Amino acid sequence: MTPLSENLRALHEPEFRKLFLGQAASIAGSMLTLVALPFAVLSIGGSATDIGIVEAAYALPMALMIVVGGVWSDRVSRRKVMLTADLVRAALQSFTAGLLLVGAAEVWMLLLLQTGMGLCDAFFRPAYTGLVPQVVSSGRLQQANALQGGVDTRRSRVAAQCRPVRLAPPTGIRYSSPSRVPRLSVSTASRVSE
Repeated sequence: MTPLSENLRALHEPEFRKLFLGQAASIAGSMLTLVALPFAVLSIGGSATDIGIVEAAYALPMALMIVVGGVWSDRVSRRKVMLTADLVRAALQSFTAGLLLVGAAEVWMLLLLQTGMGLCDAFFRPAYTGLVPQVVSSGRLQQANALQGGVDTRRSRVAAQCRPVRLAPPTGIRYSSPSRVPRLSVSTASRVSE
């Protein structure tokens, strides 16, 4: 058996399969936000600096509070922590979308909403990590962790590929794929030939 087919055996366990597929779908949605958020900031008159500040508003609270989230998820039901975090994230994302759709969004609002998203993630991630051993048999825990590691690695790679998108008044569009994952770059008048 190949290592991939061996790791997929963890998906034969129904509780882990539900958890894994739900998380994979959630990550796909998060990747869409990763791409859409910079364009949302620009569409409301924000600058490149504002994009960085809004993205930092997500990352900083998550980094600072993830230990607290881990302690919390050890003391309270992990499922409840995850469901609460997901419900709050859904409300925050819906509110963000509503503000953008009606044209009422401002950069400071996106900053606050992304801070909330980062706080939710700080509680969700440790709860999720702690729940995996509870929903998969001990014989398949390593396989389950390998699957999760694969998803997390891909999330990191997609995030890295989305970050270099240069947002500027478009004078030309070019595609580049230094790591064999296509990435759209919008260039300015000072284009670099490929």
